[in-house]
Amino acid sequence: MRRKAKRRITWCQRMSARHVGTPKIRSLYSVLWTWTGLLRTTARGWVAEDDCMWWYTERALVGTLAAASWLNGGQALEEYSNRKGRDANKYEGRCDLYLDTGSSEFVAEAKLHWCNVGVNSRTGINGAKKKLRAACDEARMLTGYGARRLGMVFIVPQYPWSQRSQSFQLLSAWQTELMKLRVGALAWSLPVAARDLRVRGYVYPGVAVIVREVGRG
Repeated sequence: MRRKAKRRITWCQRMSARHVGTPKIRSLYSVLWTWTGLLRTTARGWVAEDDCMWWYTERALVGTLAAASWLNGGQALEEYSNRKGRDANKYEGRCDLYLDTGSSEFVAEAKLHWCNVGVNSRTGINGAKKKLRAACDEARMLTGYGARRLGMVFIVPQYPWSQRSQSFQLLSAWQTELMKLRVGALAWSLPVAARDLRVRGYVYPGVAVIVREVGRG
């Protein structure tokens, strides 16, 4: 009897390397799809220098989302002056991001969360939930001139290099937790080129963003 050849399953086939879901904010779908593609494209070039888009501040990641909007035919403005607060308590502040997708306009406040998804991690994405609440609270204070207000969190998963043989299980569990969140939009990019990207003993394979709408400005 001939033995059946075992089918080799690659890292990207075994898990979802790219995902976009916009159950409540459909007009963000194209921008987020372009964003995940932008991260994948840049990873191919940056990883050769042991670098990536998601190792920097929330400001840098907001910039990638703005770039995705322009590449998708929309418009964007980052870190601009904005009146915040309510009634007599208004003050001059800044808004992290303005997006115009052609069909909708958004103003957003963003946060960054480093998420340990290793075997011994106890917090999971709870920290991301807390930061999303904070981002939404700040977004409610924005003056949007009729634009839809958003709170968003960029989530960067990390796990010990010593656990790299369990990357499929670790990241699949992380994705499952993300899918359980009650948000308006969710996207992630885990580029194959970055699957072994590491620094100081930890692997940083990609980034996700969660978005919640909190009314109009």
